[in-house]
Amino acid sequence: MHDEKILTTRIKRLLERQNSLLYQDKSQLEAKYALPGEDFRMVRIGEVWGQPWQTAHFRVSGTVPESLAGKDYGLYFDCDGEACVMEDGTPIQGLTPKVDWYHKAAKHYVPLDAKVRPGAAFQLDIAASANDLFGGGKAEFRLRECALVSFDEELFQRLMDIGLLLDLAEALPPGSVRRQRILHGLNRVCSLWQSDAEQVKEILAELLSHPAHSSALTAFSVGHAHLDLAWLWPLRESRRKGGRTFANALRLLEQYPDYIFGASQAQLYQWIKEDYPALYAQVQERVREARWEIQGASWVEFDTNLISAESVIRQFMYGKRFFRQEFGAEPLLLWLPDCFGFSGNLPQLMQGCGVPWFMTQKLSWNESNVFPHHLFNWEGIDGSRVLAHQLPTNDYNFSNDPSAFLQTEQRYAQSGVCDSFLNLYGIGDGGGGPTRNHIEYGLRMRDLEGVSKFKFATGAEFFEHVASLDRDLLPTAYGELYLEFHRGTYTTQALMKQDNRCSEKLLGTAEYLAALAGQAYPEALRRIWQDTLLLQFHDIIPGSSITAVYADAQAISAANHTLLRDYIAATATALIESGRPCKEPAYLVLNPSNQELTTWHAFPQELRGLVPLNGHAAELAFLETDNALLAKLAVPAWGNLLVRFTKDGGLPPSHLLPASLILENLYLKVEITPAGGIRSIWDKELQREVLASESNLLLLWEDEPNNWGAWDINHFYRETEPQRASSATLNQDLSFTLEGGFSRVVHDIRIGSSTLRQTIELRCDERLLRVSHEIDWLERHRMLRTHWFTAVHGGVSTYGIQGGVIKRSSKPKNAFEAAQFEVPAQRFADLSQPDYGCALICDVKFGYRVVDSQMELNLLRSPADVDPSADIHAHAYSYAFYPHPSDYEHSDVFDAAERLAHDLVIVPVNILPRELSEPLFRLDSDHVNLDTVKPAESGSGIILRFHEYKGQSGTARLHCARNYASCRETNMLEEPLDTNPISIEEYFPLCLEFRPFEIKTVRLEDLP
Repeated sequence: MHDEKILTTRIKRLLERQNSLLYQDKSQLEAKYALPGEDFRMVRIGEVWGQPWQTAHFRVSGTVPESLAGKDYGLYFDCDGEACVMEDGTPIQGLTPKVDWYHKAAKHYVPLDAKVRPGAAFQLDIAASANDLFGGGKAEFRLRECALVSFDEELFQRLMDIGLLLDLAEALPPGSVRRQRILHGLNRVCSLWQSDAEQVKEILAELLSHPAHSSALTAFSVGHAHLDLAWLWPLRESRRKGGRTFANALRLLEQYPDYIFGASQAQLYQWIKEDYPALYAQVQERVREARWEIQGASWVEFDTNLISAESVIRQFMYGKRFFRQEFGAEPLLLWLPDCFGFSGNLPQLMQGCGVPWFMTQKLSWNESNVFPHHLFNWEGIDGSRVLAHQLPTNDYNFSNDPSAFLQTEQRYAQSGVCDSFLNLYGIGDGGGGPTRNHIEYGLRMRDLEGVSKFKFATGAEFFEHVASLDRDLLPTAYGELYLEFHRGTYTTQALMKQDNRCSEKLLGTAEYLAALAGQAYPEALRRIWQDTLLLQFHDIIPGSSITAVYADAQAISAANHTLLRDYIAATATALIESGRPCKEPAYLVLNPSNQELTTWHAFPQELRGLVPLNGHAAELAFLETDNALLAKLAVPAWGNLLVRFTKDGGLPPSHLLPASLILENLYLKVEITPAGGIRSIWDKELQREVLASESNLLLLWEDEPNNWGAWDINHFYRETEPQRASSATLNQDLSFTLEGGFSRVVHDIRIGSSTLRQTIELRCDERLLRVSHEIDWLERHRMLRTHWFTAVHGGVSTYGIQGGVIKRSSKPKNAFEAAQFEVPAQRFADLSQPDYGCALICDVKFGYRVVDSQMELNLLRSPADVDPSADIHAHAYSYAFYPHPSDYEHSDVFDAAERLAHDLVIVPVNILPRELSEPLFRLDSDHVNLDTVKPAESGSGIILRFHEYKGQSGTARLHCARNYASCRETNMLEEPLDTNPISIEEYFPLCLEFRPFEIKTVRLEDLP
């Protein structure tokens, strides 16, 4: 009989029958459980013990029968949820329920034969969580099994042999010799199974003894448990998942001498250290033995599109410092298997932080086009290069099935020049890590004909191996690595993104004030940075987690914002060391940014009737509204201003004119429609119309992606009919024109089920048209976008990213460009022709679309997917439209976006200083920005971080208000570079040379 279908079915039936016989001699055990704060009670098989997200402790007790002497035996436990055997509060072994669609996920068996002798009694403590690998999963959780069983190790080994060989045979080409011989041998095994166990063993051993082909690729394979620090479970459950996962890994390391495990994310290790110190000590020992790999150099596996350059640097700084202090490890690899696209400036940030290698597999998820490379040079926007690996396994939860290895070899684009690839195997996302099955398969494939050569190794070993390749043989990918998927994550969970930007800016302000005050780095800020870095995890800040995650994130952010504001106020107040007491209301105003900031600040209504004066007793422009006194404040970069309020002013408040739908200043004349749109923007200076048709159109689009609602936007939403506002009313009470100041038009708008208050402002000395929204958002499966139709003809648009810009086509010419119908950007998108351009600017929204002459910003979406309440609440945000002469490179778009992004620090004071200090720094450059001023992380000195933002070389001149003893260039981790000190001469500026898009860090040391 030679019919393969009949043979393979026979073999599969043997596997099914014998798998059911692995566990024998079952005897039920007594089980009790207790919910938190309650006493233990008996629980029977099939009985409900918990609701989703509850936790409980089980006590399982019994006596090992004498009849089990000489056998392997242990506990078989299934509580429907995740669980962990504990010993004196330390995780011993994790247990996982079955997930039908997740290969080899279940873990139910706990060996006891090495701990409890036959005839002896035992009691086990099991911590259980009413959730499975991927969230709540069900409405109630029952005890499914709790029994003492024997385990047939010999049968398990034979089933591993058969399962692997059958999978290999089915994956080999039909008619191939190896396939035919494996199936012939396995058929003989079926025939001899009941009669000759020794011959069965010999046949299987012979089939597994054939060595791999010399051309077979080597799979550098590391046991892995990609653990999302939050996703379909809250942060508190991630900590328990970490304990279960690490315990499993340690038990397997004890059982298999060749096995190597690895885990990333310093935050996860920090949790283990805090929650399970004895477990943590075991991990440290395995790291010292080189059996456990510290994977990745960052605090968490962070999203790379939504966070600032400074945040990326701190991810590396905090991650590398933790691993160095705790493990003596210096990770060189950016480990991001599951992030949603990769910023074009990431290579420079990696190189600046001593991270030369990059790994992901996410680009295999592309929706439209196949990413063409697996091993390649990745060049960032500044020319920095790193060695990058897109796993050809297309998986970070690899099963180690031979068939999957064969598919990997077939798709590996660089197999012609490289003999190896990296393989991450085990159960991930929800944690757990490899099972015995994964490792047993690996042992059999170390040198096996027909499949890749399995090598137990670390990720670092793989990169060390391929680093010796001639890099000229590898292809090069330039700029961003755009993921053609998950485009909705640029917008989902708007408050999370807004909170992150608030944290980043408050931390930057606090560090600047600490430097201004001459403080060492404040320890209080380190914990807040750690919280901020945690919330930048790739399933938190993108908006793809459940409701509970965002409740936790908002609470963490709010508490930290309060701490930061208190610190900022206290530090700013302490800067005034002496002066005369002030009986009148007075405020110290500081500018923690590299741009002069001019704003109309709303002071409390109690100050109405008073006149604001600056430190030279000159009156400031001001006006009074029903609930505030608005004063015009102008503060130079890194400078300060003293404002006091007096009754002795000589000028009345500025005069308000009636509201008008025509806004006009020196540069622009803007016509607003009765519905709140922009009918016309006339550039008075250049005598041209900016718009092609009515703009600032607010449209509600259908938002029903095929899959992954919180993550995705599909292109076909453009084929639906958007909904416009149903009504708009001019709010006369809030609209006005301030002669010589600014004009404000406020509309109350109804769109869909939501109400929106829109404020449009044009200030006297700006080309910036500011738009603010306060909206009660009540939509589901809709997204709100603002649309601008420009009279600009340009084929390429410019987008802000961390530490630079990236160019993308605005007239798609191929499938790759067409797939970029929604793109991420930070601060702005600019569409220009050589003589003119327009920028759409926003600090807290990240999803843009620029096609032809149309510019769009995605303002809100509510996919009602993993979080049914996502974004269904009040929102407040601002954006701006900025018409400008010339193209991006010859404009001040970057400066305009920076001014819109930063806020003045305004704190009340009781002392009027004799004089205020000059601005700490002044930078002369039209293409370099001073981004960060902070105390050095260790020792004395001030750290300054700059970046070039137009893509050109040149010199920037830094003027310092203080004298410094020395200036040294450092890497981004503040470690000195092997370069000569930069000379500092009193009264002369510090000259710094920049390459295009270069990020430069210098350390100034104070005089003794």
